[in-house]
Amino acid sequence: MESGLTIEKQKDRKPAALEEKVKAFLGKIMQEGKPLTLLLALSGGRDSVSLLAALKCLQDQLGYELRAIHVHHGIRKNADMDEAFCRELCESWQIPLDVFHVDVPALAEEKKLSIEEAARILRYECFEKAAKELEAKGETVRVCLAHHQTDQAETVLLHLLRGSGLKGLGGMQEVRGIYLRPMLSVSEEEINAYASAKELTWREDESNADTSYTRNRIRRELLPYLQTSFNPNIVENLCALAETASEDEACLESLVPPVEKGVLKLTDWDTLPPAVQKRTLQAWMRENGLEKDLLKVHLDALMDLANGASGRRISLPSGLTVYKSYDILSIIGFLSEAAEEKAFGLEYLSWESLKNRFKAPDEIPDLPDEKWLKADDLSGVPVWRKREPGDYLYVGQGRQKLKDFFINRKVPREERDSLMLLADGSHVLWIPGWRVSDAAFVRPDTKTILHIWEVRDV
Repeated sequence: MESGLTIEKQKDRKPAALEEKVKAFLGKIMQEGKPLTLLLALSGGRDSVSLLAALKCLQDQLGYELRAIHVHHGIRKNADMDEAFCRELCESWQIPLDVFHVDVPALAEEKKLSIEEAARILRYECFEKAAKELEAKGETVRVCLAHHQTDQAETVLLHLLRGSGLKGLGGMQEVRGIYLRPMLSVSEEEINAYASAKELTWREDESNADTSYTRNRIRRELLPYLQTSFNPNIVENLCALAETASEDEACLESLVPPVEKGVLKLTDWDTLPPAVQKRTLQAWMRENGLEKDLLKVHLDALMDLANGASGRRISLPSGLTVYKSYDILSIIGFLSEAAEEKAFGLEYLSWESLKNRFKAPDEIPDLPDEKWLKADDLSGVPVWRKREPGDYLYVGQGRQKLKDFFINRKVPREERDSLMLLADGSHVLWIPGWRVSDAAFVRPDTKTILHIWEVRDV
């Protein structure tokens, strides 16, 4: 392919600003003597082709392995030609390419998502799958994304319009887990100059002109309007805001006291600034796997609860409730929907912390309203709910369908649908009044214990 030959011919020329910035970024994150594989997300557009060219030119100097990944979303009529372009480009430049085909419209319909969000979810799933496959072979992998300075400005505006807090104003990060954004400080002018100097070719995504997408409307209408009518340097200023916001967010996060699963002890709570209190509550929700659906209205309610009187409670979107008793917040769930409902608190303990009360697992009592369960393998905070298809528990050494358990125990059919169960996914941990799953019993090698008790003063 012509572009590949152009890169070879220009290797000895002074690198453009884009290449210099990518080299400086990689120099900061690469550990000397440690092999690294860079996996570039290649759409076939100008930005990703330019980054691929820069990474190819720098490969011998910096000594990393270079691969590319292309995701065929199945939503555009030209997607097949984009894939063919990426295949030809990578073959020409002798870069290994992984191609994934996904069905974005199907996921959007199934999960009631926008096309943008469904595409993003599937795209990142492909990135992580490819990275894990390489890591399984012993490689250290980082996924490179071709976001640049204008993308960052658009992201900050998007978050601002959605009412985001300080974290959202921080925009995208140069390094986040396995993801790298080597061009985040590179301007569009620098990308255009580099692509021109290297005589690169690329594919145009026709969906970028569709202003029904919010980001496209910001890119094509709002940002140009701000540049022409208010400040020609708005992109640089928004990126500077993102950098400052990220630094401030990192500072506030560093002040958050340690939190654990289960209860939150409000020790010295009044001495914490409100900004740190909020982040402490967010960290507690995150630790308990409950942050996903946490909106500002829920966070404000949690703040009111933490700073209010004992004995109050609020509901969370997960169906759980947070209850305040003196200086402790507990996550609780309800055993019945009757007017006289029982509420149970949840906390996580180490076996060591229980040894002053129970010398061995067989000394733990089997109480009707208080249980100690093995929590080593739980996927998150168990929830109270009614039975669902696919539910199971362990009886003896075997796994048994909940339906079969009810039949074997002769549980009346009308009672089965009304029983409230404590479940971790499809694994039923406890059926109050009937049984605890054998897989949830505390054993001598158990590291973490879930303590459940009835909250009697709700």
